[in-house]
Amino acid sequence: MIDVVVVYDRPSATVVERMDFVENSTAAFEKRLELERAYRNQGAVEVVLLNASSIDDLKVSHSRYFDPNAISAARVKRLSEELSRKIAS
Repeated sequence: MIDVVVVYDRPSATVVERMDFVENSTAAFEKRLELERAYRNQGAVEVVLLNASSIDDLKVSHSRYFDPNAISAARVKRLSEELSRKIAS
């Protein structure tokens, strides 16, 4: 089993920190708690602990934390608004 702790900045759709723990769920849980305390005042940042039998499984089930081509929700909204304006004109 693998546990992955991810610190993710939602506005920029970027991974700020990532730590992998193989067969050490206790250490992963402790790291998540530590990082939650460190980032608690940054509302746009999420700290998650993911668990699966392989990193490939996590890349499928939680792709936004692993896909370097991911774009932020704010960017999707801006692109949608821009497209709507172009269609309307």
